[in-house]
Amino acid sequence: MSASTKLDLMDASTLGIAAAAYVGTSAVAFALARVIGFQQLTLAFVVGAIVAANVGPYFHYRRPSAQLTGRTKAQLGTVLFVAALLSGAALQLTIGGMLHPDIVIPIAAVGSFAFPFAVSQSMWKALDRNKPRPKPDAPLS
Repeated sequence: MSASTKLDLMDASTLGIAAAAYVGTSAVAFALARVIGFQQLTLAFVVGAIVAANVGPYFHYRRPSAQLTGRTKAQLGTVLFVAALLSGAALQLTIGGMLHPDIVIPIAAVGSFAFPFAVSQSMWKALDRNKPRPKPDAPLS
């Protein structure tokens, strides 16, 4: 692959980091909500999706010639979908507390799939803003 080719797929390590961020963040938020007696445990999945939808593009951006496309967002969303299903089931089995996990977990998974489409572009733009710009008389490559 030449250096000028744009990468429109996230690598496995980036997806793994995003999935770990989702699982870790949602588990901590879920446990904290249980400890303080907060009834809306599903908010933990929203927190996890927001964090992971920003962590994925952050690590993908660091790759040379990476770009954020609908394909990369769908790829990240699919990983978050699976992470939501697995972590939701694991949290319900270990910590418990969801009244209707058969309804909540699939909705959380669909929402987690959608979050990269809604959130990741702002992270990408913020990273692009800090990118060094070429000098006006330098050739663009």
